[in-house]
Amino acid sequence: MTFEWIDPAKHEDHSGPQIGVIAQEVQKLFPQWVHETPDTHVLNVDPDQRTVLALTVESFREQQAEIKELQDQINGGHPPAAGLTRFLPNGAGWGLSGILFGFMMASKRKKQA
Repeated sequence: MTFEWIDPAKHEDHSGPQIGVIAQEVQKLFPQWVHETPDTHVLNVDPDQRTVLALTVESFREQQAEIKELQDQINGGHPPAAGLTRFLPNGAGWGLSGILFGFMMASKRKKQA
């Protein structure tokens, strides 16, 4: 979701379009990730990166299993025709989770600086 702060000065001068999640929705699933700032009473999401990575990897596994099941249904049990996957090296799906993990770690380092 994208949004813009009404008063960027109250939010580390983050002006312009921002990308984020709705804290109240995250709070329903992972209450330990959501904290209210004492001065502005704004809900902030601060996820545990290891948990996010584990959830990302597991979601990829579930999605791949669903894709395989659908391919099997379409192909009537025959091997799928060669498609884009023949161009991808083994383990290519880990690239996105690696990017996500790197982004999360960079964000964490930025907060600590």
